[in-house]
Amino acid sequence: MNILHHLALAADDQLAWNQFLAALVDGDSVVMLDQSARALQRDPGCLRRYPQVRWLLPDCERCADLPELPAGIILIDSGAWWQLIATHPLLLE
Repeated sequence: MNILHHLALAADDQLAWNQFLAALVDGDSVVMLDQSARALQRDPGCLRRYPQVRWLLPDCERCADLPELPAGIILIDSGAWWQLIATHPLLLE
C-alpha cells in the first residue's frame, strides 16, 4: 500500500527508528521533518538501503549550511506537500 509518512524522529532513538524502517514498503513516501530532516541531510546512509521509498524534504526544512542535497532526497515546496496530503489514500504521522 502506498503510504505517506511524516517523520520527525531522529535515528538516535534506535527502537522507534528501527520500527519505522521495518514498516516501510515499496512505494511509500516519507516527508522528513524536524530531527529526521536534519539528521538525514547530514548522514543519508539509510536512504540508500531503501531506494524503493521516496524521501521528501519540504524546502522549509532544508539545512542552509549544506550546498547540495544528498542523492535520494527530493526537495518539495509547500504546494507540492499539500498536494501529496490531499491526494494520498493513507497518511501516517
